[in-house]
Order: sequence, then C-alpha cells, then structure tokens
Amino acid sequence: MDGTFEYKPLDLSKNEIRLISISPASWASDKLEGRLFHVPLEEAPPYEALSYVWGSHQLEKSQPVPSTSGTFDFHLNSNLEAALRYLRYPKKKLVIWIDAICINQYNTEERNEQVSKMRLIYKGAQEVRVWLGESYENSGVAFDFIREL
Repeated sequence: MDGTFEYKPLDLSKNEIRLISISPASWASDKLEGRLFHVPLEEAPPYEALSYVWGSHQLEKSQPVPSTSGTFDFHLNSNLEAALRYLRYPKKKLVIWIDAICINQYNTEERNEQVSKMRLIYKGAQEVRVWLGESYENSGVAFDFIREL
C-alpha cells in the first residue's frame, strides 16, 4: 500500500468482516473498480470467497477502491489483479471476500483475529473460487487431462 488507503477499524463486538463489491465489466481490460464495506459475518449478503496464489509481494498496480470515507488507491499484486479482472461478472456486481484486501494486513491484532475466523468466512461463502494464475505455456494441457479423469 502507498499509505493513502486507511482501513476503518472493524467492530469486533459485532463480528464484522470486510467484503468488496467489484463492479461488472464486459472485458478483462475494462477499468477495475470496487467498494469495500463492513458487515457482521452472520448478516453478510450472499458473497463468494477467493483462494489464490499470492505470487509476487511486489505491489505493481494501483486501483481505486471507494470506501465509506472516500475513494482511495489500493495496490494489488499482478496475480490478484488478473484474478479480479477475469472472475468479475459482466452484468452484476461480484461481492467477494479476499484476504489481501478484506483484512488489514498491517494491523497485527486485526489480522490475527480475522485469520482465526477464515474457516467460518470460507464456510459462509456461497462459492469459493480458486485462482492459480493466468495460463502459462502448456498449462491448458494439464487442465484438459484433469477433465478427462
């Protein structure tokens, strides 16, 4: 992060988590936009969760993320950015929990508390998506083989 994004603290007494609503887009190259919001886990709207390869920790691109206190640039590594670009829907918002975005990685107390409930967060998701990365050389052959099993 570049220091411009400031997380609003979660209300732990309400068992809050953060979710991000990713705006729809017809093409992977369309602008990536989302809105971060808090919700008690037990009252969460239908959401998905993302399990992905973190890849490089180098934060390469800045994306605008509106929040309750305004719009801020949020830095994503290239693998997470690719996942969001390819997994978002063309006509509806994608409400999703992503650890790197929804947990303040710079607040140890929050990170530890949220990591301890990851099982419940994933269990509460309507769907868990897995992103291994963009295709690479002959990776399609491996997936074709898996389909044949």
